[in-house]
Amino acid sequence: MTPSPDLILDRAATNGVALDMQGAVAVVRLCRPAKRNALNDGLIEALRDVFQNLPAQARLRSSTAKAITFAPGSTCRNSKSAMPAKAFTTHAAGTWP
Repeated sequence: MTPSPDLILDRAATNGVALDMQGAVAVVRLCRPAKRNALNDGLIEALRDVFQNLPAQARLRSSTAKAITFAPGSTCRNSKSAMPAKAFTTHAAGTWP
C-alpha cells in the first residue's frame, strides 16, 4: 500500500523539509537551522519525497532554507551513504524523476 501524499509530506517535515504552496508555486524549505541545514540521509530522503509528491497544481519550484547560514556539505556522522551531498546536487540540478 502506497502512503498518502499527506503522510509523506508529514514525514518529510519531521526530517526537516517543509512544503508551502503559494498559488502554483511550490516553496520547499529546509528546516534544520540548528545544523545549518547540513544534509543527512533523512533530509535527502525528505527532499526526494517532497519533489516526487508535489501537488498537481505546482508549476514552479522554489527552494529556500530556514537558517542564518547554510552548510552545503553533509552531516557525515549521521549519514549511511558515502556521498549524500552528491545525490542531492544531482537532484537539485533538475534530474528528479
